[in-house]
Amino acid sequence: MHAYSSRGLRIPIRRREITAALPRALACAFILLLLQASSATAQIAGYFTEIVGKNTAALDSPTALTGPDKRTVMRAYEEGIELLQEGNCARAAKKFKMVLGHAGNDPQANYMAGTAARCQGDFEGAAKRYERAIDGAPEMYVAYKNLGFSYVAMREPDRAFELLASLEVIRIECADDCPVQLKDAFDGLAAVLKPKAAE
Repeated sequence: MHAYSSRGLRIPIRRREITAALPRALACAFILLLLQASSATAQIAGYFTEIVGKNTAALDSPTALTGPDKRTVMRAYEEGIELLQEGNCARAAKKFKMVLGHAGNDPQANYMAGTAARCQGDFEGAAKRYERAIDGAPEMYVAYKNLGFSYVAMREPDRAFELLASLEVIRIECADDCPVQLKDAFDGLAAVLKPKAAE
């Protein structure tokens, strides 16, 4: 058996050398796989921070809870946030689905369900939830930004530009009294749409 060096030289290799090197190669491959998995988890956790941002209003507890077991629903909501922070989007989505069964119109619950959907690549589902969050809390500006990002991912930049125009109207109306979250949402969405405008 022969191998070739980077210079094209033919190098004889004995079967026993391959067999001896195999466990080490498998161990290296396994370590690389673990590093990639932890990197993906870190990216998702970073993605969560990017989506939620510094807007702690998005992490507030649902206010429109109904039903006899509010503690169970609140715990599911908190577990959903923890799962998102860990990068476990699918399990988080299940938690938020349960919460929405008890607080379907709650802006925070809809926002977090949208975040879980977006984290899984379900941009249509995310858009639906972000729209419901905005309907319930028009001042939840981070939802506008992430709704716009979802529209871009759905290849509907015109809808994202309309959303940016809506944020601009709100900015004009509040002038110097605009909340920081509004500025952050506008700037974040504008940064993503700027290259789209050039297309």
